[in-house]
Amino acid sequence: MAPFDNLPPPDDAWTDLLRPLREPELPEPRPYFYARLEARMAAEQPPPVALPWWLRRPAYAATLGTLVLALNAGAAVYYARHEKPRPPAPDGYAAFAADYQLDPFQHPHD
Repeated sequence: MAPFDNLPPPDDAWTDLLRPLREPELPEPRPYFYARLEARMAAEQPPPVALPWWLRRPAYAATLGTLVLALNAGAAVYYARHEKPRPPAPDGYAAFAADYQLDPFQHPHD
């Protein structure tokens, strides 16, 4: 006696009913599909953005930035040292006359 003789016979109706629930087999891609896909993707790729020559090399960009900062700092120090002396601010009546552009020697009835 075989060990599996007591199993019931397969039910063809249930098998036919459950067959559509199985995972479908994946179709094979057509020949040269991936080669055509790569060629199409390469054709649709946007052209690379052209960078200025000094941005392609970071050392040039860093040197240029340092040079600009040094020139700005040098100009600031130069103008700070060579500032023109300001005349002393007027006080009292002279300040009032300067603010309102009054000329004490001008007569309004002339």
